[in-house]
Amino acid sequence: MTASATNLLGLVKHLAGIEFGYLGESVGRPPPVRLPWVADGSIWAGADMWAAAEENSRDPVALYQTAWQHSDQSIERLGLAAPAQ
Repeated sequence: MTASATNLLGLVKHLAGIEFGYLGESVGRPPPVRLPWVADGSIWAGADMWAAAEENSRDPVALYQTAWQHSDQSIERLGLAAPAQ
C-alpha cells in the first residue's frame, strides 16, 4: 500500500471503472452493474483507488472481467470508429 492508500486491488477497481466509462458509457453503452463508489459519490474521495481490508480479491477481479467483456462487446458491436462523448 502506498502513502495515499492506493493498493493493487484498488487499481483494478479504478481500471474497471475507467473501462466502463471509456468503452461503455462514452459510446452509449452503460455498464451492466452500478459501481458502489459511483452510486454513493465516494469516487470523488478516491474510493475507487483502494480496496479495504475486508474486501476479498475475487470481487475486484470479477468486476474487471465484467468490464473487459463489456468493452469487447462494445467494440464488436460498434467498431473502433464509433463516435464517443
